[in-house]
Amino acid sequence: MLKKQIQENFNKAAKNYDKYAILQKNVAEELIFSYRNELKDLDKLNILDIGSGTGFISKIMRNSNIVNLDIAFN
Repeated sequence: MLKKQIQENFNKAAKNYDKYAILQKNVAEELIFSYRNELKDLDKLNILDIGSGTGFISKIMRNSNIVNLDIAFN
């Protein structure tokens, strides 16, 4: 029951998520670009993005094999 309620709330918020997820985007970019120097083939990694939201990481790492998981459907 609680999972369903959380899922419904995330679904409602998904339409505006990118507009307000500035901190999440900044942290993701910082992590990705800081490791780019340490990992030679960062764009060829297999990545599991749990809590992926709207798939922001997939958008900036287009050459990687990314599986996005999120409780929201939208």
